[in-house]
Amino acid sequence: MKKKALLILGIAVIFSLCIAPKIQAQSQEIDRSMNHYDHLVLKGSYDSIANMFTADAELKGENQTPIVGREQIRKLLRSFKDANVLKYETYPRHTLFGGDSAIQSGSYMQVVRIENGDTLELAGQYEATWIKENGKDWMLKKMYTHHYRNLKEENYINTLPDNSIAKQFGKTILKKGSKQASALLTQLIKDTATNYLKEAEFNRIGYSFLNMDKKEEALRIFEVNTQLFPTSWNAFDSYGEALLKYGYKEQAIKIYQKSVALNPNNENGKKVLQQLR
Repeated sequence: MKKKALLILGIAVIFSLCIAPKIQAQSQEIDRSMNHYDHLVLKGSYDSIANMFTADAELKGENQTPIVGREQIRKLLRSFKDANVLKYETYPRHTLFGGDSAIQSGSYMQVVRIENGDTLELAGQYEATWIKENGKDWMLKKMYTHHYRNLKEENYINTLPDNSIAKQFGKTILKKGSKQASALLTQLIKDTATNYLKEAEFNRIGYSFLNMDKKEEALRIFEVNTQLFPTSWNAFDSYGEALLKYGYKEQAIKIYQKSVALNPNNENGKKVLQQLR
């Protein structure tokens, strides 16, 4: 009986060792696909976005009738051509796999300047169903979104788990200042077994502080994010945006230049630099 149990355990271990790398690789593929989706939204490349959906895909927003079929999705996306997307980011949280399909859930934020000149700053949750067509590319089968009311009304920091390093840093900087928050951060990043670190969460908290007009706290959050993730073009892009908002033009130029150097396809960064020059 003992030998049988050990045999079963051994098979289970071998199975998990074989499957885990495959799932990790697939997860990275989907993350890259989602990043590409974000990039296309930011550029306003709506035809290319539509091509990421399957022919019979479904797109649905909160309290909206589902849009079914790639061409209907393309038609809908083209209707937004007069909107200027200033920021669009997704933050995946969970991905569940089943063969050549996967369901990814997470949150997103977007800043859009609409035709009349008003700026909308929205956030929400999304659920994306991906399938691997012909064993090659991951395609979107379904995309469901649920909007919050407005980023300016969203207390994002309280939605994060307590072991989020971004949350602990953000709360400390609000209550005790930058010096104590930095000291805490040094301790937290030594214990990633208990706490976890995510670039996207620092970024979102930074925007929350911007919306609350917490100048010093917002600038510090974005600066720390570039220090923690020095190869992230998006972290530098966000920091540049915050610097520009508060009138630090020369410093903003340097930060945007760094962002574009890290990602030559950063159209927003190139556009801002052109305007500043």
